[in-house]
Amino acid sequence: MRGTSKIYLIVAEQLFHLMPDGTDLRFFGKDALMPDETKTYTLKTYGDFLASNMKCAVFDWGTRCKNPKRHYDEFLEFADGIAKDAGLDAKGRKEIGRMRDETKDELKKFGRVL
Repeated sequence: MRGTSKIYLIVAEQLFHLMPDGTDLRFFGKDALMPDETKTYTLKTYGDFLASNMKCAVFDWGTRCKNPKRHYDEFLEFADGIAKDAGLDAKGRKEIGRMRDETKDELKKFGRVL
């Protein structure tokens, strides 16, 4: 007896652009689809450069859940690198600075748990 299978695609806000590593998702990219309101919010929050070059917009898999300390270290390395990029606009610089500070605070808390 053959059955049928159904596949459902549930999208809460947008379809992100999948990076070649198969896990990182970018806000903007050739495969990204989002409502105009989401695009406007993303640009307002991150600026064009950071929204287009963020390592991963979601941070919900990979090292984050398997090795959180390594995830923090990887993100700080990314943040330090992109902060030096001349293409980073003021919005992106402000947001990556905020995220970097938040990550450092979390890393300190994480260190106390070990």
